[in-house]
Amino acid sequence: MECLVRWTVFSMVVLLRYTSANPITNTTTLPLKGGTLHCSNVRPMLSTEKGFGSETIPRDPVPANGLKVCIPSNDDGLNVSCCTTNMETMLATKARQDFDQKLQATLNNHLASILKGKSKKFNEFFSEMLTKSRKEFDEMFKRTYGQIYENNKDVFYELFEALSLYFEKGKIRLDKSLDNFFNNLYQKMFLVLNSQYRFDDKYMACVSNQMNGLQPFGDSPIKLSLQVKRSFIATRAFGQALNIAEEVVTSMLNVPPPTVCSHALTKMSGCNVCQGRVNLKACPGLCGNVMKGCLAYHSELDTEWNSFVDAFGKITERLLGPFSIEAVVEPINIKISEAVMNFQETSAQVSEKVFGSCGKPRLGARSAQEINYETISFGSRSKARNQPKINQTPLEKLINETNAVVSKTVCPHFPCCWEFQFVILNQLLILRWN
Repeated sequence: MECLVRWTVFSMVVLLRYTSANPITNTTTLPLKGGTLHCSNVRPMLSTEKGFGSETIPRDPVPANGLKVCIPSNDDGLNVSCCTTNMETMLATKARQDFDQKLQATLNNHLASILKGKSKKFNEFFSEMLTKSRKEFDEMFKRTYGQIYENNKDVFYELFEALSLYFEKGKIRLDKSLDNFFNNLYQKMFLVLNSQYRFDDKYMACVSNQMNGLQPFGDSPIKLSLQVKRSFIATRAFGQALNIAEEVVTSMLNVPPPTVCSHALTKMSGCNVCQGRVNLKACPGLCGNVMKGCLAYHSELDTEWNSFVDAFGKITERLLGPFSIEAVVEPINIKISEAVMNFQETSAQVSEKVFGSCGKPRLGARSAQEINYETISFGSRSKARNQPKINQTPLEKLINETNAVVSKTVCPHFPCCWEFQFVILNQLLILRWN
C-alpha cells in the first residue's frame, strides 16, 4: 500500500502546486554562455537519435524569431538557435511520441498484460479444480453406490453445471440451485429406499413438500449451501475484479494529458539541442515537475483506485481464509456423501413420517429390494484436512501474486527522464517527508 500513499501525495501536490505555481510553464532552458553558438555538434545526434533528415537541420545558427517553445535566452545578446520552427514542431512531436510510447508500454504492455495473464490463469485454475472435483466425485460415488448412482447421476451433474455456470456468467442463484439439488436428491433417494411402492407425480409433490420439516440430510444442506455460496461469490468477485482492473488500466491510455504537457516535454527533452547542447538530460526536479503536470488527470483516479485496491485486498483475505474455494470444492464429494448417509440412517423414520402426511402408498409389482451401502470411513480424511498446511497451494500462490500486482504496480512505472530512473517516484518520496 506504500505505492498508494505515494500516489495520494502525488494527487495533492498536483492539485496544490500545479494549479498555483504551475511548474511546467515556469521551466526554462539554461542561458547560453560563451558568446558563440555552434550547431555542428548537434547534427549527428538529431540525425541518429531523433531521426531528423540532414536537410532539416541548419549548419549554422538561424534567427529564433518564430520559435514558440525553445526560445533562447537573451542574456548574451543573441537571438539565434540551432532549430528552425519546423524542427521545433518535430521536436515537440518526438517528445510527445516518446512519452506516449512509455506510457503505453507501462500501462498496456506491462501492467494490463500482467493483469490479463493473471485473470486467465485464475480462470484456468478454477476450471481445472472444478473438473478434478467432478471426476473424483464421480469415481467415489460409482465405487460406493454403484448402479444406484449410475441411474441418478444426472442430479449431481446438474449441480456441477450450475456451479460452473455461476462462475462464468453469474446469472443463477446459488442458494436456489443448491436447494433444487438437495430436493431432487431427497426425492431420488426416497424412491430408491422405498422401491417396493408405486408413487405418482401428485404423491411425489407431497413428498417434496415434507422435506424442510423432515430435514432428511440433517444440517448438511445448510452448511454446504453457506460454504458454497460465500466461497463462489468471493471467487467470482475476485475474477471479475481482475477484469475491471485491466479495463481501468487500459482506459487510462485514452486520458489525454493537459495541453501544457506537450510544451513542457519539448522544453525538457528537446530544447537543449536548439542551444547547441547534446547529451544534456533534465534534472530530477524538472522531470518530476513535468511528470506531475503530464499525469495530472491520471492522478484523479487515485481515490477510486485506492478504494478498489482496499476492496480487492479484503476479497483476497477471504479467499485465503474462511472463504477458500479449494476447501469447499475439493471435498464436496465427502460433504454430499455425508448428507446421503444421514438420510440412509434415518430413512425408516423419514418414510414413516411421509406416509403419515401423504398417505400409505400402494405396493408395486416389484418386491422390496435390500439396498446395501458401503460404509465410508471419514476419519483419515478429516485428519488430513485438520493438519496444518506447510506450503501454499498453487491457487493460493496465484491469489497472493495477483493481489501484489494490483496493490503495488499501478504507479511506479510511469515514463521517466534521467537514465530511465523513475524520477516521479523519487520526487514523491521527497514530498512524502516534507
